[in-house]
Amino acid sequence: MDISVIWKNIVDNEGENFYTKRDKIQFDYVVTGDKIQPRPTNGSMIYPITRDTIIEVIANHMPLRTVSQLQQKFFAPSYIYAILTDPRIV
Repeated sequence: MDISVIWKNIVDNEGENFYTKRDKIQFDYVVTGDKIQPRPTNGSMIYPITRDTIIEVIANHMPLRTVSQLQQKFFAPSYIYAILTDPRIV
């Protein structure tokens, strides 16, 4: 997987609706520099997701099968999973 293509797709889909897998929380995100800031509609505050995190997930955890692959290592695992399993992104 090419991180430059995936990152471009992430940037291109800024503001679009995504959903977490388990709770089906709707969110969009804003990309600022090398950070993705998820904005869930339920008002929760979510840690930003860095480009380095995306690179690490792609290099070491793809293909993603479950959110639990990410839970022990990363902040906002449900949001990372939702983004990186969406066909608009990968």
